[in-house]
Amino acid sequence: MKRIILSLLVAMTVSVGYSTGFDDSRRVELIDSISHALKNAATYTDSVNLYYDLFDLSTTSAKKDVGMALMGMAERHKDEVVMLDIARRVASSSIKRDSTLRQTLLDRISVLPDSRDREATESFIDLTAMRIKAMNSNEEERREQLNTYLRKYKTASSHLTPRENMEMLFVICTYLDSSVPGDLLTGYIDKLGEAVDKLPFHLYALYNMYYLDASIVYTNYGDAAKAVKASKRLLDIIDKLSEQSQTENRKYRNYYNHYYNTYRRLLANHAALTDDEIEEYYSKLKECVDKSLECNYDFVNAQRPQIYYLMAKKDYAKALPLIKNQVENPMNANSRRQLYDMMLIAAEAMGDKEAMLTAALESNKIQREYLAHNSQERARELQILYDMNSLQAEKTELELRNRESELDQRHSRYMVTLGLAFVMLLTVIVVLIFYYRARKLSAKLASANDMLIEERDNMQHVQRELIDARDRARKADRHKTDFINNLSHEVETPLNAIVEYSHLIVDNMSEEKRKYISKYADIVDLSADMLRSLVNDVLEIAALENSVPTVDRLPISVNTICDVAAESVKNYVHDGVKLIVDKPEENTFIINTDAKRVEQVLINLLTNGLKFTDEGTVTLSYGINTGESTVTFSVSDTGVGIPDGKEEIIFERFEKLSSTTDGLGLGLNICKMVAELLHGTVCVDRDYPGPGARFLFTIPM
Repeated sequence: MKRIILSLLVAMTVSVGYSTGFDDSRRVELIDSISHALKNAATYTDSVNLYYDLFDLSTTSAKKDVGMALMGMAERHKDEVVMLDIARRVASSSIKRDSTLRQTLLDRISVLPDSRDREATESFIDLTAMRIKAMNSNEEERREQLNTYLRKYKTASSHLTPRENMEMLFVICTYLDSSVPGDLLTGYIDKLGEAVDKLPFHLYALYNMYYLDASIVYTNYGDAAKAVKASKRLLDIIDKLSEQSQTENRKYRNYYNHYYNTYRRLLANHAALTDDEIEEYYSKLKECVDKSLECNYDFVNAQRPQIYYLMAKKDYAKALPLIKNQVENPMNANSRRQLYDMMLIAAEAMGDKEAMLTAALESNKIQREYLAHNSQERARELQILYDMNSLQAEKTELELRNRESELDQRHSRYMVTLGLAFVMLLTVIVVLIFYYRARKLSAKLASANDMLIEERDNMQHVQRELIDARDRARKADRHKTDFINNLSHEVETPLNAIVEYSHLIVDNMSEEKRKYISKYADIVDLSADMLRSLVNDVLEIAALENSVPTVDRLPISVNTICDVAAESVKNYVHDGVKLIVDKPEENTFIINTDAKRVEQVLINLLTNGLKFTDEGTVTLSYGINTGESTVTFSVSDTGVGIPDGKEEIIFERFEKLSSTTDGLGLGLNICKMVAELLHGTVCVDRDYPGPGARFLFTIPM
């Protein structure tokens, strides 16, 4: 059906609209103004934006010249993104007018580096050209092309790439829709959906093309559920295209017509919608009517959206007059069968026998025409299926023959080889058995020597590549380290200045105001400490990952380690929270370890506990296991606790129990890395009854 193909071509074209009240004279005035500004554009970016505005405002016949000019400028500036984008837009708007444009566009973008975006663009241009060719072919040509593509697909489908498979199915669906629409078409539409989902690239224009195709086909064949599903996916794509246009400040480009047609198709399938969805889509459709002259014209003159809405709401008293008035409207010619069906339902509900009779007669007339047409379509469909089955049978028979021939040849070769081998074996045994063994051994040694030489060359090549990769990695690592160190310095200096100046301001205040202002200076000081902590966490992660950290093991008292850790976090203790260090009074436990690393882990665990405890206690304690020669530190709190299943995840990088909590989610990850550095472990105590949570940090003594 050419009607569907034309709709699909509209889907491939980026929707361009003008504000309500725009006329040709205003559009020409805008084009002249933009053309003048383009001559005086100061930068490449300004020129690109003006060219896009000019493209959006131009008529269809002028879009090619504007688009090719923009592509030439983007090519000179090596702007791959703009070149590919404008190539797609020119293809969708102008290939139907210029049959040579496809190859021109493909040649222009062939100089660009290989990428997913380039591959997607080439596929889009090819599909656009093929669908135009299908639309312009006569019925006999379409049937021949359909048979050709079906044969290709049947014989080569298992060897096609995802892109080739998608393109082949797109073209088959196009020819099926224009030649033999029916169950065969809907089956291939389903296959096409699976192929589109498997593509290695994402291009909204291709998805737009498919889901519009699918929604129209499912609507025409009465599958309301699938039609609604496809239309909703189409709405998501239009939303993304609209957001992209707004982000790029394309003020002369909108998608009101796309939204309007999609909402109208959803309302036509109201049997698969909820009452809330019906109200939502009808309301959004009317918003498009208020913003677009084209939508307003269709809404006022065709009135199908109003009819669908009233039938969905079962308001037959209002729906019936509208249907009577619009059923013979040329604008609704493609929907007459559907309108007469709805007219029959509404008339029966209202008891309007005259309307029932009219609707029944006209519906039967259209049904007879449809059945006659459908019979021809089914005959063509059966013929195609017969051809496909015959082709499959021929293919199977040929494969069987080839298989039998191959088996016969193998058998013959096997028998000949066996006879020759037997003769040679006898000859060698009787005459040259020792000589044969020597030659065989020599040949094996030579082959092994060749393989070793080849393997040596391969190893040297791989070694050189590994050395180059190592050098590049070291260089990148140095750059990253320099950047992180510079970042630390650049953050530290202004932070210190902020803190010092805030306290200087407080010092210069009168005694009366100082008490009031000093608390804000303390907040600034605390915030600066938090920021320093974040930077230090990032630096610590970089140091642990990108270098070989040293461990300075010296004798140290366990009590001293606990005191230092507790003293370091006392400023983070909230009102209503008590920090407890549970340790023996006698400082008798001496361990041989890196005290700074141990203190670092305990400080992070205490800070974590204080962060999630609004009231109660945070307790630091330890225990000595003389049998295993280990010391286990325990940090417990009465806070929110840790949900089941999160005990391991929280030690991963950037994992946080709440997005509103301060920090980057690096503290516990650093604890894990430092613990492993000290040949120890850190974990959540799963047996802790609560409330809150308990962390256990174990290291060798």
